Amino acid sequence: ATPCCQAGSATKPSRNSARVARASVEMRHHGEPGSAVMLKVEGMTCGSCETTVFNAVSARPEVVNVLSCSHVKGEVEVVLTSQVPEHTGAESVRQAVEEVGFVATVVPVTAKSSLV
Repeated sequence: ATPCCQAGSATKPSRNSARVARASVEMRHHGEPGSAVMLKVEGMTCGSCETTVFNAVSARPEVVNVLSCSHVKGEVEVVLTSQVPEHTGAESVRQAVEEVGFVATVVPVTAKSSLV
């Protein structure tokens, strides 16, 4: 079982609640958008895992927006504020994912194009 599944979450959030959460993240953070960063995340197996990772990364102050978070693809993509250097922000996002029990790896910029 994955970290979020071990917590014994009885219900999975609805797709609508995820949309509301995503919209609130966009409104909550201020600052000019900077670079997008993608991370591969190992261990997300369900919607609850996805929500756990989404909430962890969206809580970071250097994250302006969460573009995608998918347990199916095993990845999360965020837009960092322009005030934070990309490598610093990417490391912070990676740590956020790992703090909630998943393994995350920053995808190098050159490798992103092969994922499309």
